[in-house]
Amino acid sequence: MSTSWHRLPGPWWSAGNHPLSETAFWGLQLWVTTHTREPGVVTLETVKLFGVGTHEAKSSGKRQPVEISDVEFDPCVSAKQRRARLLADQLAQVKVMHEVLSSRLDRKDRTAYWCQKWEFEVLKAADVERFNRNLSTWLRFTALVSAVFVSTLAGISISVSGPSSTFIRVTTLVLGLISALATGAIAVFRSQERWLMYRRLQSDLMTAAWKLINACADDTKDKSWETFVKETDHAMHTYDRQYQSAVIANSQQTSK
Repeated sequence: MSTSWHRLPGPWWSAGNHPLSETAFWGLQLWVTTHTREPGVVTLETVKLFGVGTHEAKSSGKRQPVEISDVEFDPCVSAKQRRARLLADQLAQVKVMHEVLSSRLDRKDRTAYWCQKWEFEVLKAADVERFNRNLSTWLRFTALVSAVFVSTLAGISISVSGPSSTFIRVTTLVLGLISALATGAIAVFRSQERWLMYRRLQSDLMTAAWKLINACADDTKDKSWETFVKETDHAMHTYDRQYQSAVIANSQQTSK
């Protein structure tokens, strides 16, 4: 199987002979078309990855624009049921902020930045922060409980003999392995560092948005939006630097 990129008429790009064989870009829109070939039949399935519009690919090669609803475009509206339940507080807050800023999101570029950049990163940070918080707590608790049981069983095995002694020794060995694995997983996955980084990222992004909301009333020259974009980008750059130093660099040192 080989992949070749070639130019299609207009601002379209596609990769031939690839499972995701047609990728199209148009402004802030991104589509991927999957080809399924059978004898005498060509089936095309289009998936929207990003943007405010998409297209339908037909066997004739023509693409017809299709409007995407706000429900599909806005992450805080299109959140799945499980994610909406776990992030109910964050989603409610983001929806209120979006409604308050509706007058400022009067241009497509601003709407795209708010929905596909800020909202996406805030909800992702909240989701990953919750996951790493639970993972870190569970691993540390497992390591602690296993270590306590190992110490207790080691003391009991001294005064016990027979089949019970064998069972206690085997149980001690298993719990010792679980404790070692949990302790090692904390260092390998860096869940505590990730928990802290995503919590800080979420806080910085929310602070930038609240500053934008509070500055809207007195902003006659529309400088608050530029400040919001700069603070959002700064928060993302800060997170990237922290991730490289706390996760990637430490993982490389551990592998050595």
